[in-house]
Amino acid sequence: LRQYQAGSLLSYTSLPVVPKSSSRLSLNLAHIANGSYGNISFATSFLVFNISSNPANVSLTLTRDDGSPLTVTIQGSGPGTGTNSSFSIPIAAGGSVFLQTDGSGAGNSGAATITSNVPVGASAIFTVLDCGFRASAKCASALCGSPASGASFTTARFSLSTPPA
Repeated sequence: LRQYQAGSLLSYTSLPVVPKSSSRLSLNLAHIANGSYGNISFATSFLVFNISSNPANVSLTLTRDDGSPLTVTIQGSGPGTGTNSSFSIPIAAGGSVFLQTDGSGAGNSGAATITSNVPVGASAIFTVLDCGFRASAKCASALCGSPASGASFTTARFSLSTPPA
C-alpha cells in the first residue's frame, strides 16, 4: 500500500501481482467513485497493464450500483478518454495505461468491468480531490488470472477522520 499526498491531493495505491501464466480475459473492480459527496470530491484512476507479448484491445465499462451505465469524463486525449460509460483502450504488448476520471458532478459510485483479448491486470485508485479530512480512500485491485490462488479481487478500506484542532 502506498500513500501519496501533493498539496490537498491524497491517494492510496495498492497494485496487484499478476503471474505471466494468467489466462483470464475479464475482471471486475467492485467499487469506483467519482464526483462530490458534500465537501469531498473523489476521482478514480485506472491503471491497466498488458502482461501479454501481444497487443491488448481492452474495454472498460462503468456501471452504477443498480447496474445502469455510469457516465464519467476521463481526462486527456486519445483512446480511453472522453465522456462515456464505456471506453475502448488499445495497450501495446507489455505496456500500460493510466486513466483518471475528472471528479466532476454529483457523487456517483459503482463498479468497473474490464475485458480484453489477452490477459491484463488492473487497479482502481481513489483520489480525494478536496476536503477538510486527513485520510479518505478505498482502493480496489483486480487481476486477470491467478487461477492457482483462486483470488481475483482485493479491497482495502480507509475511514474518514477530521484532523485534530
